[in-house]
Amino acid sequence: MDVFRKILVAVDGSSYSKKALTVAVSLAEKHRAEFTILHVFELPLMWETRDGVLQYQYPQDVYDSAKGVADKLVRDAVQVAKSSGVDAHGVVLNGEGSVVGTIVGYAQENGFDLIVLGTRGLGGFKKLLLGSVSSGVTTHAHCSVLIVK
Repeated sequence: MDVFRKILVAVDGSSYSKKALTVAVSLAEKHRAEFTILHVFELPLMWETRDGVLQYQYPQDVYDSAKGVADKLVRDAVQVAKSSGVDAHGVVLNGEGSVVGTIVGYAQENGFDLIVLGTRGLGGFKKLLLGSVSSGVTTHAHCSVLIVK
């Protein structure tokens, strides 16, 4: 029986993410695992008041642009997996304020055995202050996590 039946790799386009994808594809091939590539995009919060209630809203063109970039990133990653003979499924989600929570929640809801991600991503200075996605996923995930350098 294979240890990893369902593998999730989180990608963001960074060099570490690309290395994580390569490792995850290799593991999926070796274990004949179900393989999913996930990208969680974030949009800056834009607050507005509607009927006296403060809520965040994204202009549709900003959302569409971010979603389009995310879709292309995942399509390209799926092609990398397929070119190695691994059948891959791509998913794009809006993090709505928590990339870590979105990755961990998706993995748990869908019964993944392993989450693979790069040690550093494209988070920038904000992530240095708040803690990295890889650290947060490692802390909160219900399953094994492989961090690729």
